[in-house]
Amino acid sequence: MKTFTKQPNELLDYEILYEEWLGGDTIQDAQAVIDSQLITIADTTFSDTSVKVWLEDGLDGDKAVVTVTIQTMLGRRKETEFRIKIKEI
Repeated sequence: MKTFTKQPNELLDYEILYEEWLGGDTIQDAQAVIDSQLITIADTTFSDTSVKVWLEDGLDGDKAVVTVTIQTMLGRRKETEFRIKIKEI
């Protein structure tokens, strides 16, 4: 599982590319959830082949897992996770 680091006041986007996995299929829907009440998902957007999750807030030392679930036009469902760590620099 990939881990990313952001500062508490940053608003950053994290993109997941699915083109290779999709093999010609396309994303129909995408949702993201986070297991933290201190780090906020500001937005989740998607295209035919990728998902972008925008994260903000958090306190120095916070850690969380973001879970992204996509549904494809052919009915497949895929779940991807990444970790986010908050570190004041």
